[in-house]
Amino acid sequence: MRKTMKSIVSSVAAFAVALSYAVIPFREVFAADEAPSIEAVCNQEEKFSVNSISADELLYNYMLTQSGVTPKPDETRNGKIVCYESSITAGSKLGGREAIAYNVLKREVARIASGQRTSTEIDLTAEELGIEGASWSAADLGVNAVVSNNHITDEGMAALSNEICDFRAVINALLADCPYEMYWCDKTSYQTSMGSIGAKKQNGEWKLYLGSNPKVIFKVSADYSVNGATGTTNLPDNRVSVVASAISNAQQIVNDNSDKSGKELLAAYRDAICGLTDYNYAAAGGGAAYGDPWQLIYVFDSDNSTKVVCEGYAKAFKYLCDLSSERLEGISCLIATGTFSGPHMWNVVNMDDNRSYLVDITQCDSIDRPVEEYINTFFLATPSDGTYNTNYEFYFPGTSYTEGAYIYSYPSNTYTYVYDTDTLETYNSSYLMLSTDPYVEVEHVKTEVNIEYTDINSLKTSSTVYAETFSNEDYPLTAIYLDGYDFSGWNINGTLYTDVSDAQATLAAAVAEKPSEPIKIKEVYTKKPQTYNVSITGGKLTDGSTNYTAQVSTLLTVRADTAEHGKKFSHWLRNGVKVSSNSCYSFRMPSYAVTLKAVYVADTTAVNQAGTAIIESVTPNTSAGKVSFVSVCNIPTSCKFVKGGLVATNDGNIGINVTADNAVYVKLSSKVTENTKNLKYTWTKSNVTADTVWYVRGYLVYKDSSGVEHTVYSDAVKANINGIIKDNSFNGDEGGSTIIIDP
Repeated sequence: MRKTMKSIVSSVAAFAVALSYAVIPFREVFAADEAPSIEAVCNQEEKFSVNSISADELLYNYMLTQSGVTPKPDETRNGKIVCYESSITAGSKLGGREAIAYNVLKREVARIASGQRTSTEIDLTAEELGIEGASWSAADLGVNAVVSNNHITDEGMAALSNEICDFRAVINALLADCPYEMYWCDKTSYQTSMGSIGAKKQNGEWKLYLGSNPKVIFKVSADYSVNGATGTTNLPDNRVSVVASAISNAQQIVNDNSDKSGKELLAAYRDAICGLTDYNYAAAGGGAAYGDPWQLIYVFDSDNSTKVVCEGYAKAFKYLCDLSSERLEGISCLIATGTFSGPHMWNVVNMDDNRSYLVDITQCDSIDRPVEEYINTFFLATPSDGTYNTNYEFYFPGTSYTEGAYIYSYPSNTYTYVYDTDTLETYNSSYLMLSTDPYVEVEHVKTEVNIEYTDINSLKTSSTVYAETFSNEDYPLTAIYLDGYDFSGWNINGTLYTDVSDAQATLAAAVAEKPSEPIKIKEVYTKKPQTYNVSITGGKLTDGSTNYTAQVSTLLTVRADTAEHGKKFSHWLRNGVKVSSNSCYSFRMPSYAVTLKAVYVADTTAVNQAGTAIIESVTPNTSAGKVSFVSVCNIPTSCKFVKGGLVATNDGNIGINVTADNAVYVKLSSKVTENTKNLKYTWTKSNVTADTVWYVRGYLVYKDSSGVEHTVYSDAVKANINGIIKDNSFNGDEGGSTIIIDP
């Protein structure tokens, strides 16, 4: 496309973000001395709206990668996600309820983008936020009073809003991390509502509580709304379909450059974008409502008439980088906002040398000839002067370009970039500090390391990593607890190492000495030799026996006998506890004797075909300060698994009543599928002492044949480093009866 030399390209449309709070009058809160408390609910529609136009705050805190946040194994604490694999994304900066809200909203905006959801009004439930049944006193909120003269105080309302969730920070993070998923969103107008808030008196003290769900209301841009309307909250299906071809075209660019990596691939993406679009002067000058000229769709839609401002250039470049994350390993593309002689958006790329460089595709596209000196001023560029928290200057020395009989002269100039406050506050300063030395390509030689491991169900899984170095931090060689098995060591390329330090040293040396040769690691377990007796009443093992001695962890299957006339099978009892409603029941032999009894009832008796959950065993490792808990779940053959595992708390106030809503840990098996019928899951807790008491319950969620979801908990076990603490919460060898919570 034809370009013209531009001394300045300022292409972020000017939108001011003004926070305004509209509070609907509250209902009175009537005084009540003691229970039963008087409850009053106020429809507190506390909102912030973005409606007016200005310069600096359009897209808030644009950050790295749209891939989102990945919880580490200990994913929840009191229902809140607390730790993450990455500290680079905007979402990973969030904690507590903000992190939960971010994950819920990110999931839903992705569904909107793909056409799986049409409404852009998104509720966040109290259960999701981990505040179901919670209430807050004045002391909790740090205010003088939450109720005064039978009315909820303004300071109480404001403090509770802040306590529930900082939605602005959440939305900032979404806008930063989701440039594609929010192509449909009019970022200049959105709202949040805290819903209804009530007050009640408990033990002589007023407390506030959330009476309904908080809500985020995104507005659809005119380009994707019905009949080009503004301010709508519904994305019709037929508008989503126009995006599919653009995204397919973007993927094709990635495919066409599959032989490239690193700087060469980034340059290919720069050239592809510059060849596909041109600068939209009309939109930059205020001649268009916010919409597609600011989006990456117009870059990839194969329509020469659609053009973009700098936001479209920066998003398109980041999107191609995101699609190529495997080939750009060690390279991260960020989007920054600020000024370039006017509001502007550009990219900062953290390369595989762990240094950051400026990339401004808009400026690279601002001339109609491939003047290398000019393009290099804005592509993986280093500043001639400045600092990240003041400004950066980039000097173009000037050059000339000869084409036929003509000589084109390009004068020298200094270009100044300034990060805005949002960018400075959102990113780690290390990513915003630009390298003063030119980028030198890094040679990468990586070793393929394949790790094979076995889970508690004896299912083998393999994963492959590629390492330039291999230290204990890169891949710590650990061994999980497997009930019924002893850990033997690590088999590395055919040699068994029983000592972790020897194994780790061997692994590191193999990578360093022969980096091009693959390494295979197997975690080796040996089945324990112990055997225990199984006695069966009312049924038989598959070999026809009713009494059997089995080695631990052996998979056994029992079938109920044919029912007598006038009776029918109801369920299996294992050591007195209901474990299955299926007449054919499979389990792995635990480290204790098992008695199984098939229970039959009269034909006329209603049978509850329900899922079950138990805590099968608790195994302390006193020398290591660890305790391992094993849960077992089973569902009727006609049902489908949703999730299963266990829940745990060390809060004595919750104790045996621990649930997924109030647990410190909710541990779920990643191997559950809809076709799973039996699940055995282990959780090992470290740093346990005699003074540390844990309450743990088996946890199961499944759907019956009608699609109705059911939640099941076992009775709780109570344990410390010495093992089970005997009381009414634990019965014999197993975790007591199953507790079914129907919807």
